[in-house]
Amino acid sequence: MEDIWDGALWKEFETDENGQPLLSEVYNFALMLGVDWFKPHHHSEYSVGGIFMSVLNLPRDHRMLHRWTMLVGIIPGPSEPHGNINSFLKPIVDDLLHLWDGTNMENSEGENVKARAMLLMVSADLPASRKATQFLSHHANKGCHICLFEGERERVWDGDRYVLTERMSNLTETLGEPRTKDQVIDQGQQYQQALLLSKARAYSCRQNSKAGSSL
Repeated sequence: MEDIWDGALWKEFETDENGQPLLSEVYNFALMLGVDWFKPHHHSEYSVGGIFMSVLNLPRDHRMLHRWTMLVGIIPGPSEPHGNINSFLKPIVDDLLHLWDGTNMENSEGENVKARAMLLMVSADLPASRKATQFLSHHANKGCHICLFEGERERVWDGDRYVLTERMSNLTETLGEPRTKDQVIDQGQQYQQALLLSKARAYSCRQNSKAGSSL
């Protein structure tokens, strides 16, 4: 295996769920999302994040060149945000959903064709990839994005008693149960439902009424 073209993921998307051509079609494109933070100035703690995309259909020695890389978002400083970066990803996700359905475009020969695009992978270091893909950091009780192993918080002696720290002790001889795609999707839906419920409760507290109730 020399490239993503040789992998199972690419082959899985060569056709859609109905057996129709997908990545095997010339006007359909696979995208890679990249997220990273950098310091634009020397001797400064100010950090800025960049969100970019590359077209995986291009040959490996071309796809990461500056001319073929699209800057699709900027996350302003002064520091890297904690938790997720949903507010910055939302407009990108909206565009990706539109591209998944397809859009009409004119090719180099002046012909009107329908093109589709899909996000196939995320390229980032571990902290950035967690924020982009909705996983918590390694400080979480289940900080591994591959398995469901639950770590334990380390304890330190505080003079008269042991106290729990934010540092997780995840050393183990065996891996936990592997995460599955269906589990991740289900947990994401549960999170969205819990988020909506918490917003409804907060609204009820502010308005002194039950959200959605009629007078």
